[in-house]
Amino acid sequence: MGETIKDLEKKLEASTKSSKDYEQSIEHYQLKLAKAEHDLDTTVSRLANLEKQNTAYASEMQSLRNECEAAKKKLKATQERYFSESDRLKGIIDDMQDEEDEFVRQITEFKLSTCNKDTEISQLHAALAQATNGTAKAQNSASSVDHNEMESLRKECDAAKKKTKDTLEKYFSESQRLKAIIDEQQDIIDKAQNIKETEEKMEATRIELAQKNMQIQSLQYDLYKLQDKCDNEIRSLTKEVEWGREKLGSLKLEIRRLKEQDSEDTISIIRGQPVASKQKEDSEVGVVSNVAIYSLKAKVGKLESETQKLNEKVHQLEREKATLSLLNTEASNKVTQLTSENKALKTHRKKLMEEVQKVKGGEDKLKSDSGRRLPEVSTETLERDTSVLGVSSSTENIPAAEGKKLPERKETFQNWLSGDAAKNMFQDEPNQCANQ
Repeated sequence: MGETIKDLEKKLEASTKSSKDYEQSIEHYQLKLAKAEHDLDTTVSRLANLEKQNTAYASEMQSLRNECEAAKKKLKATQERYFSESDRLKGIIDDMQDEEDEFVRQITEFKLSTCNKDTEISQLHAALAQATNGTAKAQNSASSVDHNEMESLRKECDAAKKKTKDTLEKYFSESQRLKAIIDEQQDIIDKAQNIKETEEKMEATRIELAQKNMQIQSLQYDLYKLQDKCDNEIRSLTKEVEWGREKLGSLKLEIRRLKEQDSEDTISIIRGQPVASKQKEDSEVGVVSNVAIYSLKAKVGKLESETQKLNEKVHQLEREKATLSLLNTEASNKVTQLTSENKALKTHRKKLMEEVQKVKGGEDKLKSDSGRRLPEVSTETLERDTSVLGVSSSTENIPAAEGKKLPERKETFQNWLSGDAAKNMFQDEPNQCANQ
């Protein structure tokens, strides 16, 4: 009897010790379960935040897509306006080129008429020289001359000298005026060349804009694919979270079952019945929960990396959008600058037309003046006089004044005149005109 009591006491101590071990293992599993629940709640909250963040990113991407569409429409309108303005400016430049050719033709005609006038002036000089020689010859043969007729001839010679001097002054003034017009024409040609260079730059800018537009379309396509991939990942993670919740519920049920089993084992130990070990099952349950949590963490990390890549793509798209806006602004500024230059060229063209009309009027006046001829001088009625000798000396000085070369200007008209032709064109020496 005493041995039976001792055996029972030993069994009771063993069962008490085993129950304490079970209680410790249950507390350990409860702590692990609480930690797993905390990790799962944290993961769920992070997933919820990621869903909110992805929703915000989706709305932001939609707004960026709308802004890109608006920028594309604005770019298309700007390109159409640029093309129309470029065509209009090209037409204006062609018209200006035709006007320049017309101006060159008029200047050539004016130079030819100037050469003819030089020839007429040379003929007048020869006539005056002959008159002077006739006067010298008639000095020995004339015996009596009417004083009134001599005075009239003297006045006629003075008038001829004055008229020749005025003609030369008009010739030189018209030559200077013509050179000023040629300088202005060269300035217009330089501006036209600058406009051509600006058009080439605008063409290069248009090509660059087209390339940027293609890049934006490619980025939009990549963004669309990333958004689909992100949506698929979100759906997959949502399913994983639901599965984790279901697994958590099953783990809670398993814990309850273990608690009930523990109480039954305690009763069995008290009764002396053998107790089945559940440590293996408990370890298997803990491993499954840890694997599920680690899998969810890996999914969350992958989603975060995808979100980071998506953010980088969004920032890159924003930078491309800013670059596109700058290019649009630059193109608009170029169009405005070309328009202002076109207005200035129109104003300058009007002034040149007025100058050409003035030159034509001066040319007609010179023609009318050169059409008049000196009256015939009777050598029999001339006598020796100091005034006549003064006329002869002044006529000798006129060719010397004509012999002075005007400063030669080197012009380069690359679009309508070669260098040799321009050099021959701007040589205004009267002797050369006489040779021609």
